[in-house]
Amino acid sequence: MIDQPHLIIDHPQWAGHNVTLITGPPGSGKSTLAASLHPRVIEVENYTHPELRVRLRAFGLDVHKTGRNAMANVAVVRGAPTIEERAHHEGMCRPARTIVLLVDAATCHQRVDARGRDDLGFQHRGID
Repeated sequence: MIDQPHLIIDHPQWAGHNVTLITGPPGSGKSTLAASLHPRVIEVENYTHPELRVRLRAFGLDVHKTGRNAMANVAVVRGAPTIEERAHHEGMCRPARTIVLLVDAATCHQRVDARGRDDLGFQHRGID
């Protein structure tokens, strides 16, 4: 059960594909929700290469492979995408559903501060 404001978009063309795309701003609970729904979660934070472009490429390749795997049981997490970016990721991972978390900015800012990660400025810009 999702205990925060959200929007669920069903994709009937991929209804048999057990993939969920979860989007929302930093601090909205995307990773927590993803882990509660699927045994495997794909998100950029899982990739540790020092260069961002290499991490993004590896993430994109895994998302693309997921979309072509009929047996996938995966949540794909994408933070704060534009509508166009969300549509792009939907086309890549072919989710049965997309969940957009609609948590207010003040709550997200508080959660990001509480995490105390090194990239606070980046996280706060993502919320705004």
